[in-house]
Amino acid sequence: MSLPIDRSRLVIEHLRSGVPSSEAADLLSAGRTQILGAVEQQLDALKQGRQDRKNHIVLMANYGDGKTHALQAIREMAERAGFLVSLMSVSRESPLVPPARLYRRLVAGTYTPGVRRPGLDALLAALRERPEEIQKLLRFAEQSLTPRLACILAALFEGSGAQETLEDDLRGFHLSQSQVRAAYRESLGQPAPRLDRFTADDYFGYLQLLDRMAHHAGLGGWVILIDEMEMIGKFGRWARAKSYLLFDRLTEGRQLPHTYTAWALASSFRGDTLGRLKEQEKLGEWLAQRGDLETAKAVERPLARLEKAAVLPPLGEDELATVVTGISCAHAAAYGWTPPQGGPDLFRIVRSGLPERDAKVRQLVRAAVQVLDHQMRYGETPTLRLSAVEQPAVDPDEDADDGEGPPLDGPVRRDWPS
Repeated sequence: MSLPIDRSRLVIEHLRSGVPSSEAADLLSAGRTQILGAVEQQLDALKQGRQDRKNHIVLMANYGDGKTHALQAIREMAERAGFLVSLMSVSRESPLVPPARLYRRLVAGTYTPGVRRPGLDALLAALRERPEEIQKLLRFAEQSLTPRLACILAALFEGSGAQETLEDDLRGFHLSQSQVRAAYRESLGQPAPRLDRFTADDYFGYLQLLDRMAHHAGLGGWVILIDEMEMIGKFGRWARAKSYLLFDRLTEGRQLPHTYTAWALASSFRGDTLGRLKEQEKLGEWLAQRGDLETAKAVERPLARLEKAAVLPPLGEDELATVVTGISCAHAAAYGWTPPQGGPDLFRIVRSGLPERDAKVRQLVRAAVQVLDHQMRYGETPTLRLSAVEQPAVDPDEDADDGEGPPLDGPVRRDWPS
């Protein structure tokens, strides 16, 4: 692979720091061509508006086997194909629920094709250049979204005042009902229509809105990438239940017709959460005991789908050697030097320092960069002593909640997702 000097250096810097990036996605996609080819076909079907398409993929892999790199490869592919792309990693600080935090995190990690700065500014600018499409978007909001969102869009695209305030609402810093009415009056010079109570389900309306905004802005659609989904197992029972319902709703497809989602999670989720916690059995029982029979029934489908998700096989020796060879070429291009050995020999050096029979992608990547850095600086090959990669386990005590949800922003709204 031949890369420009500036991009090669950016790739190596990301690999050195251990931060997955779209810049390094092509370099690390060896052995995933079949999966990525299938995703490419699905994205093409989405752009064509085909109804028979698959609208999501679950990437389950052993810890350190490159699922995050595969997710970044999908990001790079989607951006090249002209899609709006949003990405986030699940954690205690970035949960899938409550919905307000989910939406704000997604917007903060949203990228318009050709624009390096995240956010909605470029998307809104693209929409304003398509007045006919704005009218279609406004009609959709009036017919399918809440009066609140219809008011915000009308004031934003048909008025002239309070633009920054209205855009902040779409960025996830939501206005109160009185602020919406005031912004509407300032922008359009007339009183706002009656607004219904702002409920938790309105947040899914914001996701529907972004789906339509991407479409009417002339983009291929919207691609949502969610990493570290196994972290759901660290949440309380209410948050886990609502997270599974969100997964089901985002992958169901009818409410987000222009959206494709990709989910990455460690294969240990099966043992730690589906197995040890007996999620399919115990969570439904717990919900039923609390009188929420509807949610108890609803979580069965997403849990069954996660149980059946295929595990990505570890990369073979030849594929790992291809990855290391690409790193060697990128390192040479980045710093204008010639490594003392070719890529296959570098792979043998790195591989010999691994304590495990099954080498992890993240181990090889970091080790290859460190060897090349040392050779370039000191003119000699270092002796490697690599420790095993261990995955953080789910703490058994972390499920001992009081039944009211996780230690997040407060109780999870039980009316969302519906």
